[in-house]
Amino acid sequence: MATFTVNTNADETYNAGDLASETADGSGLSLREALALAQNGDTITFDASLSGGSVLNTLGTEFLVSTDITIDGDLDNDGTPDVTIDLNNTTATYGVHVDTGVSLTLDGVTVTGTSSAQNRTGIYTETGTSLDIQNSIFTGNGGNALVNNFVIRANGDVTVESSRFENNDASTYILNVNSGSLTINNSSFTDNSNAVRTIATGNGLPSATITNTTIAHNGQYGADFGGHPLTLTNVTITGHSAAELYLFGTSATITDSIIAGSNNSINTPAGYSLTFSGTNVVANLTAAYSGDAPTIEPTLTNIFNGVSGDGGTLSAITTDTGAIIYTALVNPSGTAQSLGPELAATIGGNTTGSITENAANTTGTLTISDDNGAAEESFNASTLAGTYGSLDIVAGGGWTYNLNNANAVVDALKTGESLTDTVTVSSADGTTQDITITINGAPD
Repeated sequence: MATFTVNTNADETYNAGDLASETADGSGLSLREALALAQNGDTITFDASLSGGSVLNTLGTEFLVSTDITIDGDLDNDGTPDVTIDLNNTTATYGVHVDTGVSLTLDGVTVTGTSSAQNRTGIYTETGTSLDIQNSIFTGNGGNALVNNFVIRANGDVTVESSRFENNDASTYILNVNSGSLTINNSSFTDNSNAVRTIATGNGLPSATITNTTIAHNGQYGADFGGHPLTLTNVTITGHSAAELYLFGTSATITDSIIAGSNNSINTPAGYSLTFSGTNVVANLTAAYSGDAPTIEPTLTNIFNGVSGDGGTLSAITTDTGAIIYTALVNPSGTAQSLGPELAATIGGNTTGSITENAANTTGTLTISDDNGAAEESFNASTLAGTYGSLDIVAGGGWTYNLNNANAVVDALKTGESLTDTVTVSSADGTTQDITITINGAPD
């Protein structure tokens, strides 16, 4: 398995040569040349000189992916894109074309510039393909009043992880999957204002699973699923003009989710099965369902921390991989306070202290705020062992550090010398905070 490093943002034709000749025949190794050279299992990455820059399609033909490859644009491995692939409004039908049976992984890239002309697609995958999108951003992909524009149109498996689709003006679909399975986790689809359907699936899917994801403020329909099992867990869908969720011939299970806007929350035209599990909040519901009864809350300000337009106001959050996505935070005292993303608490106050040898203790107080609500704005009361003493903390954040003056290292301190002792405390939601105590020597 080889790694090809693209070192020019120029778009250069592949001339059927080897790596050395393709690199030498222009300004370096281009993305198009690397795609042609790569074999199954290979990785294409980018030289550090291209970090923060764009690789443009200037030849006007599609980028063809014909082997199983990974394109890695996260050059510093921080979970965010460092390189942009700009399709540059290419006149080709497809910006990126994934050939039959091929697997493509996009990791840490920004994709932009899908043409606004009719019948244009940013990434198109043939049958039997696998498209895996990680830590990536799709933005600025075109559309207008014409029909049949797609950011992604897939005929195979699609996985989206820790990625976001935002400010794409594709007039028909942002993500359209016609066959294969669909899995989305820790991602957001937001402010794609002209989209008729943000996420849409065909009857050929074996299943669709969406977890820890926000679909908000995207035009007419948030998500449109047809003819396959659907699982939504910890998903927020809000702010669409026609319906938040459209189920046609779909067997759907919704768990711990919010589906609420100023219009129709769930549209179920025919042949559907709807099951709720756990805690769910919807703005309105006329469809028949089974399972746990959801909370019906038509007043959006009782659901979301802020409301803009037809749904909850968006806020940035960070995933476990370091990727930044968006969500509509819940009202900490409202009907959905137990739902939404689990956000780390913000801890402040006295995170350091000092004490002089032979003194008994020193004290301080931590502060805490948590967008998940007051129930998580407390600390785990406990006595915690340090290296040279122990620390007691109460739920309200008050702490006392008790110095062990009998410790031989402490007892040996002289005037002008010091030690540090660090003790880690935790809040109700598991957020941790170090408290560092400086121990100063005293005359013997």
